[in-house]
Amino acid sequence: MLVVAVMALFLRQLSATLIVSAVLGVSLIASFAMMYLFGFSLNN
Repeated sequence: MLVVAVMALFLRQLSATLIVSAVLGVSLIASFAMMYLFGFSLNN
């Protein structure tokens, strides 16, 4: 939530903030999915 608040502060547009927040969430989910598929963990 803090990242979204800082982005909203700098972007000052609700639509831009929502788009960047959605892309950030999707990229995190995709990264963890790829790590799971290839057998990596956060400890590697």
